[in-house]
Amino acid sequence: MDMQTSFLDRLFESGLLIDTGVDGLYGRSGQFEDVITAFERLIDKFGGADGAEARRCPPGGNRAR
Repeated sequence: MDMQTSFLDRLFESGLLIDTGVDGLYGRSGQFEDVITAFERLIDKFGGADGAEARRCPPGGNRAR
């Protein structure tokens, strides 16, 4: 767990993720979003013909579940 925490701290320190004060719910910088967008394009390029459906989920969830 220490490695994971350390990596998360480095993401905060670099400004790639923004701490919202809620564990597991983070803001994302434009640079972070650019990487995600490029990765999605790569997946579409190599796997688009498979007919997979893209799904989007809200950044937070119901804590009652």
